[in-house]
This record gives sequence, structure tokens and C-alpha cells, in this order.
Amino acid sequence: MQPRAAIGRRLGDDCRRALYESYYINFTPAVPRPLLEELAAVTLESDSVAQISRVTDQYLNFASVEDDFFTLLLPQSYVRLHDPSSTDAVIESTIEQIVNGLFSAVVTLGAVPILRYQPKDGPAKAVAEQLGRRLHDQLKAHPHLFSEGQATGFQRPLLVIADRAADLSVMLQHCWTYAPLCHDLLGLRLNKVRLSETPADGGAPKEATYDLNGADSFWSEHMGSAFQEIGPDVERKLADYRAEMDDINKSGAKLTGRPTPPRSQTRRAHYAAR
Repeated sequence: MQPRAAIGRRLGDDCRRALYESYYINFTPAVPRPLLEELAAVTLESDSVAQISRVTDQYLNFASVEDDFFTLLLPQSYVRLHDPSSTDAVIESTIEQIVNGLFSAVVTLGAVPILRYQPKDGPAKAVAEQLGRRLHDQLKAHPHLFSEGQATGFQRPLLVIADRAADLSVMLQHCWTYAPLCHDLLGLRLNKVRLSETPADGGAPKEATYDLNGADSFWSEHMGSAFQEIGPDVERKLADYRAEMDDINKSGAKLTGRPTPPRSQTRRAHYAAR
């Protein structure tokens, strides 16, 4: 859970009413000391502090979508940082969220990075300086956070923080590859796409969810390919699938002596969507 001000009072009230036998509380990214003190005071007042078995700081403010790629799940952050109408509070909150996500990723990596950033004022400098202070403070207060990387002799990675506005090519051209195509047209999010499929009997459309990750051989092979090359490969994959299903149908008909059901419409729609 996020360490918000009302959380301490809410948890204290649950403990007072003995809703659960014990509590294992996980905060992400970390619980601030004032909130922890408030929770302790509330549970002591109601004589329920024994119900809290453990309070743990988790650093999970990011999502890994590939082996070497992660996202902070902060849509519209570029707009909030550069929109002239954005208030100081909005900008500061966005920078805080970015810092929390990067710090979580660094803690998960188990190594203190070498920070490099643009010296001129801007979001990149603000994020880098705040992240640098967070790393310095946490190393003093909780050196064990990075002990795993130090113990294994892990070399310090280089973390370059640049302002998206400095990369003009991203705003002027589109990456003509399969993954951006699925992201733009199918709403790809966290390696999942949702498609509306109409049953063969003409019933109401149903929504189906498909995972696009390393377990999907077609996705792994083509996610970085130019999407004008995907069409022939989709047709080839469909032809292979139909041939395989024909073999299965023929084998089933020989074994049972009667025709087998038609091919799975859901499976065909999955490849057609690709």
C-alpha cells in the first residue's frame, strides 16, 4: 500500500476492532517515520499493537515488462512536467513519483549507480538531484539495501537521466516496429492486449485477453521487426496452424468414425489479431 496519511489511522482502527488475527503490512516504496509513529501510538492506545506481526518496506514502484525493460507506469508525466499550466505542486509530485520508481529499480538491482544528467535546469536535473539525495540518505540510514550487489562484486551501473524534450527525433518520427503497432492499435499494457471477439454462433461479442511476452514465440521473434514484414509471417503462421489442425481433425475422424468439431474460433482470432 501507499504510505498516505490516512493509512495509519485506518490500520489502527482495524486493529482496535480486531478484524484479523495478525497483520503483515507492506508499504511501497517505504513508510515514513511519522506515519510509523502514528500507527504505533494508535495501536498502543487500543492495546492492539501485538496484532501487528511485521511492517516491511517494499520497493516496487515499477513494472518489468521485459528482461531488460521496465516502466514506471506514469502516463502523461511528460505533459505534466512541460505543460505551462502545470502548478508547482503537480510538477513536484510527478518528480517525486519518478524518483520513487527509479529508486525502487535501483534497490532491486542491488547496486548504487553512477548518475549522469544534463547540467541545465529542467526535469532531468531535478529528478537526478533528488534521486542522488535519496541514495545518499538511504545509504547512511539503511546500507543493507545495497549489500547484495556489493557482496557479489557487482560493478556500478551507469544511469543517464535525460529530458525527453532533448530527443526531437522521438517526437518527429514513429518507430515502425511490431511492438509500437500493438501498443497504438490494441492498447498494449503490461504485456496484455484485450480484443473483442464475436462467437461463431453470432452471439454477443466477448472480450478475450492475450499475453504478449517471452512465452509467446511469435511475439519474441517479431516484436522488433518492421511491421510491413509482419503480414507475410502472420499468413505463414496461420497456414501452419491450419495444416496442423487439419491433421488433428483427420486423425480424430479416423479414431472416432465421425467428423470432429470445427477449429477453435478463439485461436484463429488470436492469430488474425496479430
